[in-house]
Amino acid sequence: MRRRTRVLGWGVLGICIAPSVGVGDLGVAAKKLVIVDKLVAAGKAKAVFVASDLAVTKGSGTDPDAISLEFFFGYQGAGGPASGSFSVPAGATDGTAGWTANKDSVAKFVNKSAPAGDTGVKVSTIKPGIALKVVGKTLGDLPIDLITAGAPITDVCVAVIVTNGAETTRMCTRFPADQVNFGLIAQDTGRKLVVRNGVADVACAVCGAGLPTTTTSTTSTSTSSTTTTSTSSTTSTTGPGATTTSTSSSTSTSSSSTTTTSTSIPTTTSTSSSSSTSTTTSTTIPALCGNGTVNAGETCDDGNHDDNDGCPANCFIGACTPTGTATRLVNVFFDAPAAVNVAGLTLLMNYPEQKVFMPPAGPQAQIGSANFVPFYPAAQVFIRGADLGTAGIDSGHAVRGVMADSEAVPHGQLFQLKFQNCSGAAAPVAGEFNCRVLNASDPFSNPLNNVICYVTLP
Repeated sequence: MRRRTRVLGWGVLGICIAPSVGVGDLGVAAKKLVIVDKLVAAGKAKAVFVASDLAVTKGSGTDPDAISLEFFFGYQGAGGPASGSFSVPAGATDGTAGWTANKDSVAKFVNKSAPAGDTGVKVSTIKPGIALKVVGKTLGDLPIDLITAGAPITDVCVAVIVTNGAETTRMCTRFPADQVNFGLIAQDTGRKLVVRNGVADVACAVCGAGLPTTTTSTTSTSTSSTTTTSTSSTTSTTGPGATTTSTSSSTSTSSSSTTTTSTSIPTTTSTSSSSSTSTTTSTTIPALCGNGTVNAGETCDDGNHDDNDGCPANCFIGACTPTGTATRLVNVFFDAPAAVNVAGLTLLMNYPEQKVFMPPAGPQAQIGSANFVPFYPAAQVFIRGADLGTAGIDSGHAVRGVMADSEAVPHGQLFQLKFQNCSGAAAPVAGEFNCRVLNASDPFSNPLNNVICYVTLP
């Protein structure tokens, strides 16, 4: 079987394809993408993609020696970008591997030796106008790293490129972030990603150009300052669910002040997208925010620009009319490199207070059992969660979580929060819950700087 040589790849922010003649970009709807990593526990992995759309095509050629396929998949994770790919070479079957059919109604590739052979793909079937299926028995010929990247915080992108003679077609699917199910498996040694209800990425506009990120920014302007002052804090971690959060504040002779908070991929650049799948909000902040007095345009002001208290950095908490029933579930996890023993940590999770509501009990009180479910027995691990709002009066904007034990605690889910929905608000997505570890320590109270937290929505 001949391996076709063609330069294709997945860039950090999307699918980057070398120019070729006769490329057509199509959007196809898909049923599911499933990626399972059980390599450590069982030496097994798989990647399955199933699309069903009238737009599915293979081109008009009918020569098994002339058809080949590239399968790309990726997303922006809280710990970084994740991508993988399979390359199915051209060539009629030799009885063990190759294309068994390439005719008007179907094209099919089978590799009986998978994951061994020229590709880890076990079977690939293209039925024009009906369906497309790719089943791999590895994490990719260029494997995806689910463990380092963690849970997706953006849409998950898929592209299948079929070259059939002189025709090349790229079919793209975008799985919305709210359809993501990401979890730890095999006693925390593996990961599983399941996404369903993929939508056609028309003309590969999103997945062909770059993956969206989620960014929140706020800007204010002052007219009276003559002194330049700046403060900044950065938390940077790697691993599943990692986030990079930057907060800066400046006042200069140009009479301007800017405060920016970004939830982004930990690359060298924070990137936002104008696509409909990114979440971007801009709020004008009164120039007096942080002076300790509630002025026009503010809902609170505690004299600082810190999120780790009852008033957020921008002095504004979005309005919410709660539905009264705690039905919005949010799972909170922590993770670190496998050899790192974590015995204590404090995390801060900002949530979209205009979409979900947590009855605030005050920053020193434990959230009630109706809204807070720890995932370790209380007799073994101390875990508490406090909503940062004034008890019985204000809406909150963040939850502070604390875990403490004398021994190492297995990496995984810490607790589940049960929020109320806000009446009339759109459903939140995982990327709107910004989780960061404020501090962490090992069983000997030594500080750790490589512990992260992340959120999934079941």
